[in-house]
Amino acid sequence: LTRSDQAPTDAQHLASHNQLALPGALAESLAEQRASATLALMNQAPIEPVGANDLAAKVQELHSDLNKVQQNQAQNTRLGSVAARRALDASYLRQWVNRVEMVGNAALSDIGNARGDVRLLVIVDQFGILLDVTVLESSGFPHLDKAAIRTVRDAAPYPSFPPELRAQVDKLEIVRTWQFRP
Repeated sequence: LTRSDQAPTDAQHLASHNQLALPGALAESLAEQRASATLALMNQAPIEPVGANDLAAKVQELHSDLNKVQQNQAQNTRLGSVAARRALDASYLRQWVNRVEMVGNAALSDIGNARGDVRLLVIVDQFGILLDVTVLESSGFPHLDKAAIRTVRDAAPYPSFPPELRAQVDKLEIVRTWQFRP
């Protein structure tokens, strides 16, 4: 056997991980390991620069993927519009309007002498749970807009969809105009 001037790298690795070190020696060892890792990264093949056309193509690909995911989600949620489903939801809409008007008429004292129309988009799920209320057209009076929103929220929960409607939609979009007249 002949003596080697260089220790095997595996032996150095094992030895460095199985030794008790003094605080200064530990810091020195960590610095050496970081330097070694940095050197290894620098020796890797350089990263190729990416051109604007490549980036644009990648962005387009990601947009396409996102659109596919959104379309799949939309297909899994059956959303119906009141205007498009006249026969099935006419009776449900009548119930809904009656309920909202009953609650709204009780709250009319809050609006004072202001006049105006507030157009709202209301989304209700098949169980009658209010999912969203959005002002589509303001009356120009914030307190009237808030009164209309409060009326819709206070009237919730609404009746569940009848079985025939529930078989066709999961959510219903209802667009209505609230008219405030003193």
